Amino acid sequence: MSRLDFREARFRVTLPVVYFVIAGSLLGNCFLHLGHTPWCQYFLNSMLPAALIGGVLSYILVPWGVVQQGSAVWKILEGVLLVPLPFLLTVAQYYLIGLLIDKLLSNHRR
Repeated sequence: MSRLDFREARFRVTLPVVYFVIAGSLLGNCFLHLGHTPWCQYFLNSMLPAALIGGVLSYILVPWGVVQQGSAVWKILEGVLLVPLPFLLTVAQYYLIGLLIDKLLSNHRR
């Protein structure tokens, strides 16, 4: 990778890494206090709008008859759809924002 390529990849790598560090520290602080702290809510709020997508998706599965609400499968799906999936979507969202910023900066330099 040449020096010019490294500069162009700056934001698409930096934004997800910065978000990962900030969200990881919020989540770590939440676990240190066993979930009884405002840091947990800050972590969940940091995943907007992806957290909304996960929440809506989990409640769409019930009327379609895919899962029964309250079942073991429901609890597993809810656990996956409410934290890990929105977290990964948010990291991808920040990557795409960084990619957009890189494209705008490279077009501006030309």
